Amino acid sequence: MSPGGEPCSCGSRGCWERYSSGSALRRAARDRGFGREDTSHRVLATHADDPVARDLLDTVAAHFVDGLEVVSAVLDPSTVVLGGGLGTDPAFFDAVHTRYARQAITPPRSRPQLTRGRLGNLAGAVGAADLAAPGRT
Repeated sequence: MSPGGEPCSCGSRGCWERYSSGSALRRAARDRGFGREDTSHRVLATHADDPVARDLLDTVAAHFVDGLEVVSAVLDPSTVVLGGGLGTDPAFFDAVHTRYARQAITPPRSRPQLTRGRLGNLAGAVGAADLAAPGRT
C-alpha cells in the first residue's frame, strides 16, 4: 500500500496485509486498550455496542476496500471471495460489503460480487492438502 508504511513480516513495508487482516485488527485493538487475548474476536463480538470496536472494524474494513479497489481495477474480477477467519466473519464481511458498495466504479469495469468463502481459517490448509495430493503436478 505504501513504501513508507509499517514494516511487514515479509520484509517489505506498507503491505496490504499489514493494514487489512485479522493480525492488523488484533494489533490495532491492543493499541486502543483491548487486552492481549482474543482481541480481534472481542472487537468483532462487541462492535455493535462499543464505539471503539466499531471504529477499529471500520478502519480495517476501509483499508481492505482500498486494496480491493486496486485489485479490482487491475484484474476486473466478476467475483471476489473473502476467506480466512476475518474475511468470513459476518461483521467484517458486512463492513466491507457496505463500504465497497459506496465506491464509484468507472466503466467499462463492473462491480464484482463479494462473497464469503466456506472454509474460514481452514482455507490455507485445505489448499495445501489439495496441492500435496497424489496425482497433482
